Amino acid sequence: MWLGAKLISGASGIIFPIIRAEGVRQMFFPVTVPAYYRAPPVKGETKCS
Repeated sequence: MWLGAKLISGASGIIFPIIRAEGVRQMFFPVTVPAYYRAPPVKGETKCS
């Protein structure tokens, strides 16, 4: 039990600052972020309908 708590504590010390820096909305709901905040499409990539 103690080992699991230490593991989760260490992992949260790594992942939470990354999520905070990137933004929660952009990290988990990227479609809701306006297009000018997203990366441009890769050249040569085509969408198939």
